[in-house]
Order: sequence, then C-alpha cells, then structure tokens
Amino acid sequence: MFLVFGELNNFALCLMDEVKKVTTIPPKSSAELVALTSKVNFKTLGESYINSTRPETGHTKYFIDKLPLNSLYVGLIHLALPKAKIIHVTRHPMDTCYSIYKQLFTNGYPFSYDLVELAQYFIEHHKMMQHWYAELPNVIHPVAYEDVVNDLSGQAQKLITYCQLDWQIQCSDFQNNPAPSTTASATQVRQQIYKSSTGKWRQFEKELLPIKHLLEQAGIYCD
Repeated sequence: MFLVFGELNNFALCLMDEVKKVTTIPPKSSAELVALTSKVNFKTLGESYINSTRPETGHTKYFIDKLPLNSLYVGLIHLALPKAKIIHVTRHPMDTCYSIYKQLFTNGYPFSYDLVELAQYFIEHHKMMQHWYAELPNVIHPVAYEDVVNDLSGQAQKLITYCQLDWQIQCSDFQNNPAPSTTASATQVRQQIYKSSTGKWRQFEKELLPIKHLLEQAGIYCD
C-alpha cells in the first residue's frame, strides 16, 4: 500500500468537465452552477477523477487528496466516490485562523490576508461543515488536532479503523514515511508530534481580536 499526500485540484476540474456535458449554456451564477452539478453522471465523475490523478498517485488502491477546498464538494465527492473515506480535521478556531493568517499562500486563498475576511470565511466554512454532517451522518470522520497531539496512537488507530485498513506501526511513525508531500506543511510532516503550536494564538491575542470578536458573535467558542 502506497499513500500519496498532496493537494489536488483534479476533482473540481473533472466536475466542471462533467457539467459541460449537461449544458451548452455556461452558468450565469454560482447558484446555477450548483444546480447543474446535480445532473452530472457521478459514476463517470468518480472514474474521471481517479484517472486524472494517474500516474502521480501511482497505480495503487489508496491515495490521499488533502486539498482544503475539497470541503466545498463533500456531498459530490460522496456521490462520485461512495467508497472514499472523508476525514475532517478540526482545530481550535483561533489557532486555525492564526495558522492560516501567518502562512504565505502566494496566489491561493486570498481571504487569508485580511483578518476580517479570514474570520468571515471561517464562519461560513464552519456552517458548511455542519451542513455536511447533518446531510451525511456517519460518513465524515472528525479528527481534532488537539486530540492527535495528546494521543497520537489512539487517534491513529481510530482513523485506521474508520478507513477499514490494517494497523501498522508506521501509522504512528509517520515522520519516517518516504512518500512525497506537496503541501504547505511538507516540512512538518517530517517531524515528530509536538505540542508547542497548541494555543499559540494567545501570544498574539490582542492583534487577533478582530477575528475573535467575529467568531464569538457567530456563536463559535474561542476561549
């Protein structure tokens, strides 16, 4: 078994290709586009997605696509790839926002460079994930960052069980995995688990107050 860690744009691209098959008129709005996605052939979409990842993902049974924007397509992913395991990693809201804000994404994630826009995006993302949990009960496996750093082995075993895979000692020895990682955290995955980033946002609490106030107004717990 060979697992590839990466962030692929393939699903969205394949989805747009399938949408073009059901209409000759380009959608005039996001709402129209969303409506059109319900008409695509999901079996074909799933097959197209898998094929589009080759040969980079290898001709293996399993690989990992950890593109953050996959969260937008959770429902469609489940329809196109019903056997896919969907994992939702959560973290303290303020630690999440701080981590995003301090990362330079170049041309990606334009909302990440403004504190107010970042808070607004987090709020809408939170609402969306709550929607997916409600619509797809027992489909999404939640993993809390804080639980992982405090109990790697226990959390890893729960995840492996959810994925219906056999436990291997390498699952908790991930830093020695030679598989390539094309992600902003590429250097971190080569390190052992550390707890120093937990609650790190408090070092900049004053500067991050615009985010904290907006999240609390939205009913998101931040203390």
